[in-house]
Amino acid sequence: MKNSRTTPHVDPPEPPHTRPPEGASPSPGARPSAHDRTAWDLAVRNNRPDAVAELLDAGADPDAAMGEHRETTALRYAATRGMTAVAQRLLAAGAQPDGRLDEGQATPLMLASAQGDLDMMRLLLDRGASPRSVASRRAGIVAPGPPAGMPDGSPLASAAHGGHLEAVRLLLEHGARPDPETREAAVRGARKPRPRDPGIRRGTPEDYRAIQELLEREGPA
Repeated sequence: MKNSRTTPHVDPPEPPHTRPPEGASPSPGARPSAHDRTAWDLAVRNNRPDAVAELLDAGADPDAAMGEHRETTALRYAATRGMTAVAQRLLAAGAQPDGRLDEGQATPLMLASAQGDLDMMRLLLDRGASPRSVASRRAGIVAPGPPAGMPDGSPLASAAHGGHLEAVRLLLEHGARPDPETREAAVRGARKPRPRDPGIRRGTPEDYRAIQELLEREGPA
């Protein structure tokens, strides 16, 4: 007679927790986990200006690093995503409108200009962001951070490369001056294929022509 008893199912042991020690850099390509997301990260990423304000009131640093690798700041993150209300809270709490160039990042105004986000640009300019800030990844001042295809240089070069005519006009009104890099950025942008992603803002061929004419009229830097 066979034994009718069945062997109970035992789940295999869970793998040991592999989260790196405090202060250690995550492995390249590692996926972020819930443990890596601070309350600050979550409030900013989820575009929650009310939560951001509460954390600032509780003493959060408006210029604190955020992201999986602590590679950016809240203001830079907001500047690329149209989070104007979040940016307002950060600037009111003392966030540096240009960030810190020694952190190896483009300025928030460069990022907003690359998107042609006029509301964000006006906010940053009103709070003291420099329309003439210049950075160069080739010179080692600006490291990864700007969107793919964003040119080295300035907010004006970023706006010209994206074909954002009104953004170019706004920067010129605030004292930006074109230089050879800016004009070259407009030419390179006009030659790029049209993006298939509707979420990518790019000017029309007419916008690029108008930008090039406007930059020529403004004369040398």
